[in-house]
Amino acid sequence: PTLEAAARRLGAAEEAMVTWRCSLDAVRSGDRHEIEAWLEQARALGLDVPNDLHRVLESVRSQEAASLEGFARRSQVKKLLEEAIEGAQIDEPSVLVKAVADAEAAGVEVPAVAREI
Repeated sequence: PTLEAAARRLGAAEEAMVTWRCSLDAVRSGDRHEIEAWLEQARALGLDVPNDLHRVLESVRSQEAASLEGFARRSQVKKLLEEAIEGAQIDEPSVLVKAVADAEAAGVEVPAVAREI
């Protein structure tokens, strides 16, 4: 083999090592976008991507989806609580009682004023 061929192999090996190192860092940080980018880089380099890495990516995607669903639910409950507080001031306290219970169940911080109405 020529020196040029050896240099190409060394460059390819270094690129692969950097790709795997960055993939590991992305997995440790739980950053879905980074994991996807480094997986794509590994595929582009023709590297064999371990199935475990695909499973980790799916797990991170699932966690992200659950987190977004929880955030959306808390936002919805918070909006209902705010509407119930306004309604309670117009003589609809039963709506507020249910909204406070739903908010607490969803982990939404209930303002003290809502408990006092």
